[in-house]
Amino acid sequence: MINEVRGHVDRWRQLAPSQWGVTPETARLLTYWRSHTFSGVRPFFCQIEAVETAIWLTEVAPHYASGKKIIAYLLAANKDANPELLYTHWRDPGEEWKLLLFGQLKRLTKEWLDSYLVCKGETYPALLMYQELADMACERITKAISFAYEGERPIHALLDPYNPIGSTRHVRFNTSNTLRWETSSDRCHVNSVILHSDWEAEFCRVAEKHPKVRAYVKNYNLGLEVPYRYGSETRKYIPDFIVLIDDGHDEDDLLHLIIEIKGYRREDAKDKKLTMDTYWVPGVNHLGTYGRWAFAEFTDVYQIESDFAEKVEDEFSKMIQGAITATRVMV
Repeated sequence: MINEVRGHVDRWRQLAPSQWGVTPETARLLTYWRSHTFSGVRPFFCQIEAVETAIWLTEVAPHYASGKKIIAYLLAANKDANPELLYTHWRDPGEEWKLLLFGQLKRLTKEWLDSYLVCKGETYPALLMYQELADMACERITKAISFAYEGERPIHALLDPYNPIGSTRHVRFNTSNTLRWETSSDRCHVNSVILHSDWEAEFCRVAEKHPKVRAYVKNYNLGLEVPYRYGSETRKYIPDFIVLIDDGHDEDDLLHLIIEIKGYRREDAKDKKLTMDTYWVPGVNHLGTYGRWAFAEFTDVYQIESDFAEKVEDEFSKMIQGAITATRVMV
C-alpha cells in the first residue's frame, strides 16, 4: 500500500499546476516549496514528500476511483486500530475525517492505555471494546488533550443565541415540594430553596453565615444547563448552587462559584466535573464579559456522620479557599 500511494504521488507531482486538483492556497504552497530559492536550510525531500502525500490523500484522492479505494483501505485499517477517537471527537459535523491526526491520536491512545488506565476488580482492558466504554475512554482522552492546552489554545464558548444570560429576577414557578429552606433576603433573591436532601439545607445554612459569601441561589428553574457527553450519550448537567464569593477583588468583580453537592460519585459525576473544569469554566472566563467563574464539588463531608454541622462548615470553608486559590493562579 505504501508503494502504491507513493507511485500515485510521484505521477501527480509531474502534472502541470493546472492539473493538480488542489485549492489555490495549497497550489501556492506547493509552488513555493518546489521553486523557491532558499537562502538557508531548505526542507528535506522526505519532509516535502510527507506533506505532498497528505495533500494528495485529502484533496486529490477523493476525486478518483483509485484514490477512493486507497482511502477506504486506510479508513478500514484505522477503524481496526482506533475505531472511535478520530471519528467522533476530532471533526466537526459533516467534516471529513482528519487522517493527519491518526498517528498522534494513536500514540496518545497507547500512552493512555499503558500508563493511565486503571482496571479494578475483575475488569480488564479488553472491556473497552464495548461501545459505551470506548466512547467514555475517547471522551476522557479528548478532555485531557483540551485541558493540556488550556493556556495556549483557549476554549471558545458558544452561548445560547436566544437566551445567553440568566438572572434570579426571572425565577418564578409553582411546586408541590414541601422540603424547602426559607432564605435570608440579604443573601438570596429567591425566597425559598427547593431542597432535594437535608444536606442541601445544611449547605444553605452555612452559606448564609459564611463571611466571604455575598449571595447564593439554588439552580432550580434558573435555566443554567451544561451539555456534556457520557459515553455515546449527550446529556444536560444542572449544577446545584451558584455562590458569589468575595475573594479580595472589587465588589463589582466577585467570583461566581458553581457548586455541586454530591455524596457518592458515579462515573457520570466525573464526566460532569471534567466538562466544567475543561470546557465550561475556561470557555466562559475566556469571554471576559460575564465575570470570573470557578467550579467546586462538595463531597467528602458526607462520609462523616458525627458532628455533621461542624464538619459541613469546616469543609465549606476549605472549599471556598480552594476555589479562591485556584482562581488567583488562573489570573
